[in-house]
Amino acid sequence: METTTPGWGAPQPPKNLPTGEGEVPLAPAPQPKVEVRTMGSDLRSIGEQGGGEPRPYVPKPAAPLSAFPPSTPGSAPSPFIKPAIPFTPPKMGTAGLPAQAGVPPKPPVPSGAPKPISPAPGGTPKSKRGIFLGILSFFVVVGLAAVGYFFIYPMFAGTSAEPVAAPAPVVEVPPAPPQEEPPVIPPVPAEVIAGIDTHTSLFTIPADIRTEATPAPVSVDGLRAALPFDRAAVPLFREVTIKTAEGKVIAFGELAKRLVPGFFTPELLGSFADDATYLTYAAADGTWFGFAVPLKSGVDLGAMQGKIGALQHDPDNRNFFLADPGAEGVWRDGSIKGPPASLVDFATPGATLGYTWLGRTFLLTTNAAAGEETARRLGF
Repeated sequence: METTTPGWGAPQPPKNLPTGEGEVPLAPAPQPKVEVRTMGSDLRSIGEQGGGEPRPYVPKPAAPLSAFPPSTPGSAPSPFIKPAIPFTPPKMGTAGLPAQAGVPPKPPVPSGAPKPISPAPGGTPKSKRGIFLGILSFFVVVGLAAVGYFFIYPMFAGTSAEPVAAPAPVVEVPPAPPQEEPPVIPPVPAEVIAGIDTHTSLFTIPADIRTEATPAPVSVDGLRAALPFDRAAVPLFREVTIKTAEGKVIAFGELAKRLVPGFFTPELLGSFADDATYLTYAAADGTWFGFAVPLKSGVDLGAMQGKIGALQHDPDNRNFFLADPGAEGVWRDGSIKGPPASLVDFATPGATLGYTWLGRTFLLTTNAAAGEETARRLGF
């Protein structure tokens, strides 16, 4: 009767099974190779290999069965051969392991297969360690590159690492139309004032004072600035020599055509001498201007007397005054020191324009008292 042993669920042969006659003893089941590593085996392995990695110690295999003579019928069984025990393998799982709980034996390892090296306890596999070092190296390189670009490079380049803006689009500007050059205005030539070198006074009775005046420019305003309109408690009669900036005596025609240009035409001025005698008469009512100029030799006196009458209708006749005389009155006939004269009163007290002929000398004054005194000093 067979006896079962709990644990594996497979029937076990009875112990001390005798061997019958004519039966061939069963060969012993192959034993799996078991590698045992100890500290001593590792040290011997390191010494044998010259300091390399330790290798597991493999015990020498048992002698093969062929070393023992086979038993013959009727002979006693060899004490070195263990009786064969039938073995039924348990059911295996998908991974080659026992399906039931328990500690299964390790599968045999072929003698020619490479021996796996178990990692040291607590260590990291080389493959995972290499991946980790590669990733760490990558981040270190990227970090160093970023530090060099954003911090070190700007220190040498002198500019901050800012994103470069896209260039602005090029806009074609149409060429500006050619500008017309302004007309060239020729420079105004300096005014040339005709003058004479010397002056000969017409007064037979010398003036109280003889002075000089240089109007700049030679005009109405220039004359009024050079001969101011003053008042004097005691009348003062002056003879004034009017000169240019160069020191020459201004010819009569140069001054007359600037005071009353519409009346003193070049044709009319051609009948008078260049040297005229100018005067001022200062009194309680102001300073009054006048002059005396002779006709040139051969000029018809009667014809000139008719031409002088046009002065009464010229609006610029007020320019003979050293200050604005006001409104003009009506011309009337009168006399200056006996000879007939033409006179007109203005609104300013004392302003009386009058002219007369003393022989061939034309006399013009702006005050009645000044006219009388001038005629007296001319010898009339």
